Amino acid sequence: MVVTHVYDERPPIPSVIAPCDSKTPRQVWTFNGQGNIVNGDNQCVEVPDCYTGGSIQNQIVDLNSSATCQDGANRRWKFVVSEDRGDVQLGHIVSMLDSKFCLGVIHGIGPYVATAKCQAAGKDEAQLWTYNKATKQLKVFNYCLAPLNDGALLDVWAGPLSDGSTAAVLFNRGTLSHNVTAKFSDLGLGHKCVVRDLWARKDVGTFDGSYTATLRPHQSTMVKLSCM
Repeated sequence: MVVTHVYDERPPIPSVIAPCDSKTPRQVWTFNGQGNIVNGDNQCVEVPDCYTGGSIQNQIVDLNSSATCQDGANRRWKFVVSEDRGDVQLGHIVSMLDSKFCLGVIHGIGPYVATAKCQAAGKDEAQLWTYNKATKQLKVFNYCLAPLNDGALLDVWAGPLSDGSTAAVLFNRGTLSHNVTAKFSDLGLGHKCVVRDLWARKDVGTFDGSYTATLRPHQSTMVKLSCM
């Protein structure tokens, strides 16, 4: 059997505030012409699923990954400057998805970063960001915006079996649990496939378009795909 590396990807990971380190590109942020907040690893800040029903934890995604909703409005922000000190600006980061929502830290203490209703002056410490134009770091409470240091990489490998079906191995190389998806079209297969877990020795079911497994850190699974 010839095994082919189908693809790998970095999954969405939580956004946090962390001790500042000007040497890591993960903490170097710019506001590009499209309204994205992009770091040196070409990742951007996103509101998951365009949710505006209340507070929701933000995630960091690859800028070039497919936008999830509303033509990418959940990835666009406006830095509303309230005080300009030359190299340093103080202000709020407002969501272009809904201008009533601002970027801040959860429960006002972090470390996780969330989008929530913008707070009035005097109650907005957790949403008041400092942007250093020289280091390009975004700070709140003297900690810097960063992706959670998961380092995840999700892998899918596949190859043909003698009976005409396909074996696929899904890997989670990160330190958090992630969903890993095998897209049937990427494997050159039909749209509908019967999936069998080869290690558990049982059929999982029939799936349309793709199969997703939730894998613990450093976990993998191997499935057989019999497609129509």
